[in-house]
Amino acid sequence: MGTKLTGIHIKNFRNIGRLDLDLTDPDGKPLNTVVLCGEDGKTSVLEAIILALGLDNLLPTSRYDIKSMIQWGKKEAEIEVDLVDDNNMSSRKKYLRRDSSAISEPILYQPPFVLYFGSDRDSKPGLEHSIEQEPFYLPHVEEVLTKVWYDFYEHGTSKGRFSLNYVNQAAGMIHFKLILHKSNDMIIPVCELSSSEVDVLTILGTLVLCSPKPAIVLIDEPELHKHIQLHRHLMYAIRKIVPESQIIVATQSFTDIVSMVMSYERFCLLHEGDNRINTDKKGCIYKGGN
Repeated sequence: MGTKLTGIHIKNFRNIGRLDLDLTDPDGKPLNTVVLCGEDGKTSVLEAIILALGLDNLLPTSRYDIKSMIQWGKKEAEIEVDLVDDNNMSSRKKYLRRDSSAISEPILYQPPFVLYFGSDRDSKPGLEHSIEQEPFYLPHVEEVLTKVWYDFYEHGTSKGRFSLNYVNQAAGMIHFKLILHKSNDMIIPVCELSSSEVDVLTILGTLVLCSPKPAIVLIDEPELHKHIQLHRHLMYAIRKIVPESQIIVATQSFTDIVSMVMSYERFCLLHEGDNRINTDKKGCIYKGGN
């Protein structure tokens, strides 16, 4: 099954006063897909997961400031995640204090492999890339990447095929150039693609190149730069590449992305006192302020 999150507990972190999420289905199994929506707090939940797992290096330096992570007027913030791995349950807790660095409770095994696509992901990637594989792996990547690109755009005008042109190999890494061949025989370097195409390639291409595949994929605003009709296509394409991974998405796309998951996979983050909160049903309880 691999490692998956089964619960998130946050207190006094950024603009979140208190939040408890149960990430299990009606049968008690961990959710494969989680969609976070609402006015605010969604990115904070993704960042809290990263910090609790001890993967601080995934956060951009502009977001990594301990004091700014603690809610105004509070001395400390508390983050905890519950995990299950092959039926072995565990938890990881982290305290953030204004007068000291972050402190984590001990955990019995290494954190899972997590990929994080933040909302500040590169809008224009370079032409050259690298991967820790042997050269004979490149044709496989070409085939898979072309397939998911074709599936994503389906009948659109951006269909084509990819070629990975070998450059050299050094320190166990293959260096290659990624080129898109459009259906009209036009050759386009990836650095010249549109913002929408680049973002699709950034997410799908990274997942294709990953070996092994990540246990957990965190995506902030997958709808960035994309037409609303492409939102649903992206989620389907991601699931095709990583069918076993747990995908947690923070989105403002209330129509397409939110509507494609089961009701118990959707969590709407609301401020305390919002008349849409119903604590009698499973979901999230979001308390902002004091």
